[in-house]
Amino acid sequence: MKDIFKYNRLRAFLAEFYQGKRKRPGFFSYRYFADRAGIKSPVFLKQVIDGERNLTRTMIEKFIHALNLNKKESVFFKNLVLFNQAKEAHEKAGTLQRHAHHDGLRAGNTSLKATSTPILTSGTTA
Repeated sequence: MKDIFKYNRLRAFLAEFYQGKRKRPGFFSYRYFADRAGIKSPVFLKQVIDGERNLTRTMIEKFIHALNLNKKESVFFKNLVLFNQAKEAHEKAGTLQRHAHHDGLRAGNTSLKATSTPILTSGTTA
């Protein structure tokens, strides 16, 4: 799987995840992903990638399961989703803080700036 910590765009990560899985030997499809995630719609992942749908908090958890993310990757993914789906500048700024200060973030990712919002951990919700 692609290194999630190198991404600041949710849809790019999901698209590259999907394409990477399709290139490997074995079977992988939108329907297979939906089954792993426990999602009824077989094209939900495609709709998210295409910008037609957003992820709710429940769907974020389902995607984490289907993507097989570890704890650090899961926290990063939640913050990535919240940042990318934020509509207001102050929402993005708060999410950037959590995103930038997360333990898993690589030091070389300079596209993120910090503010003073607490970090979202796997045991909390935003």
